[in-house]
Amino acid sequence: GNSQNFVAFCLEPLEWLSLRTYTDGTSLSASVVGQLGSLLSNAFGMVNNSTSAAAFQIAAWEIVSESVGNYNLGSGAFQLTSVNATTRTLAQGWLDSISSGQWTSTGGVRILTASGTQDLLTDMAPVPVPAAGMMLLGGLAGLVGLRRRRKARMV
Repeated sequence: GNSQNFVAFCLEPLEWLSLRTYTDGTSLSASVVGQLGSLLSNAFGMVNNSTSAAAFQIAAWEIVSESVGNYNLGSGAFQLTSVNATTRTLAQGWLDSISSGQWTSTGGVRILTASGTQDLLTDMAPVPVPAAGMMLLGGLAGLVGLRRRRKARMV
């Protein structure tokens, strides 16, 4: 089939990424998925260079790693010890917007999961199910049948 590039961010900072067969879905709580959706809905459009991409990745790790919605990159389960100050400030600002409720999710969050490797956060639209292709073929076959039927009546 056709291949397509897509952007995805890792959700587990201490796990290697290896190519495997991914499935849609996650074991993350609905609250965490909602917070990731808020990040994706509001900050993804601002990712346009390495600094903003790093800030987005850091914010995603903070959301997944912390059990409460009060995000602080200097304390808690996930802490930054050394990072570019601009990147840190940008990530913390985005997290503050989520914590305060200023940013909300508009949906479209998609998490791809595979055992033994990174789970991925992306906004890539899901691939249509095979049944949709079968419905299209069935519709085309119906149109061909109608045309033959009309042609037979004319003769």
